[in-house]
Amino acid sequence: MNNYTESLSLTFDPFQPARNSNDFFAGGNRQQLLNQLIEHSIYSQSIVTVTGCLGCGKTTLANTVCQSFGDETVCVQIPATLFMNKSQFLEKLGEQIPVHLNDEGTDSAIVGIQRFVTQLDLEAKSLMIVIDDAHELGSDVLDLVTCLKTGTTTGIHILLFGETQLTSMLRSALTAEMEQSLIEFEIAELGVKDTVDYVKFKLAEAGYTGQLPICASDLGNIHNSANGIPGTINALVANALEETSVTLSSIDNSQSFICRGKNYWLIAATLIVLLVFTFVILAPDSRIEQQRSLARSEASIDVSADAQANTDTITEELTYEIEPIMVEVESPLAQSQELTTGIVADSTEASNLEEQVSEPNFTAAIPEEGEISTAEIAEIDISDFEKSLLEYPESSYTLQIMGSHSEANVRRFIEEELVSSQRGYFETRFQDKPWFVVLLGQFESRSDAANAIEELPTSLRSLQPWIRSITDIQSDIRELNSIN
Repeated sequence: MNNYTESLSLTFDPFQPARNSNDFFAGGNRQQLLNQLIEHSIYSQSIVTVTGCLGCGKTTLANTVCQSFGDETVCVQIPATLFMNKSQFLEKLGEQIPVHLNDEGTDSAIVGIQRFVTQLDLEAKSLMIVIDDAHELGSDVLDLVTCLKTGTTTGIHILLFGETQLTSMLRSALTAEMEQSLIEFEIAELGVKDTVDYVKFKLAEAGYTGQLPICASDLGNIHNSANGIPGTINALVANALEETSVTLSSIDNSQSFICRGKNYWLIAATLIVLLVFTFVILAPDSRIEQQRSLARSEASIDVSADAQANTDTITEELTYEIEPIMVEVESPLAQSQELTTGIVADSTEASNLEEQVSEPNFTAAIPEEGEISTAEIAEIDISDFEKSLLEYPESSYTLQIMGSHSEANVRRFIEEELVSSQRGYFETRFQDKPWFVVLLGQFESRSDAANAIEELPTSLRSLQPWIRSITDIQSDIRELNSIN
């Protein structure tokens, strides 16, 4: 376990390389892309491709797409590898559908797959083949994939994820007619605000509930260095957190040294006072010596008073400096700030260090969207449910049940299937057409929303509902209705 996983009390390392996220990050237009993929995958007969650079989140998106289909779709996910041939591809496919393909020739295998799809069609089902890292496939396997679409059956849907060269590779394998119907999507890089939201999302996924342990300027540098690519952001954030945790550990070790220093000063002050009183009490008895002693005594009293004043001053200063160390802090970053202030107070070097470890002010670096008053919302021609969505806390979550171009179908579905008071729909746009999205419930945390999915009736769980942040939904409503 690395240092920051332990210091932040994380349940696991969310930035571990090559770790597939259990939850889907819906920011950076990825939720909109997911909706489009599901729509085209089910209702289009075209081959759909999703391309993006290494580390942009293709595998996570592919996993989420596969989890979004209900019982009406048999979804097969195949991770492609370099030098995978047709036999290996058919073997991976045969492991997930009840068709024996290991010893079949290519033509016989295609016939067997199409026969299986015909049986699915009788049950109002279809076959979805999702291929990840499709750019690794050779031209012979791509030819095999396109052959699956040239048969008479319409129940086979193919979705390919790969790097940018996949498009040119696929076009060379498609016929002119199929090339015209090819649907292509591209995963965009994250913006600056999306990067901050992404880091928050990853930490929350591992159980972290405190403030961001990275300042705004460092996050800005990370975004610029990573060019908004999530995989690179993970690596840079992990390095930054590791360096911060090492620094905090060093400061923790210095705490005991400062406490011992306080005790040394108090002991020294006590010895000074005892020494002064020793001279007074042990003075000689002779008159001359008494006079001398009186002079010495008066001087000693002055010295004692000065020493006592100095001692009190030192004690007060030390108390002022040490007090922040004795206060119980809520986060490693706050502890770092207070310890550092106590160690190097009243120095130029201290102020520089304090600026480096102060808690980040995201309001200055990344402005938050303005609050909208109830009066302003009331003036906008939107539904009462959409107005209530705009009044929800931005940190809360809801469940998206389904979406449709038909508002009448959505209303009928809500009346017949949903009984909760916190139910409704909002309007957005999909393919430049009205798109009505059904929502259910409001939850303070993502874990509460996940638990709510488990408690839904089987009929609703079969629709594969997913968790959406209220912030994302509010953004869609504002964009459609021009709410500033």
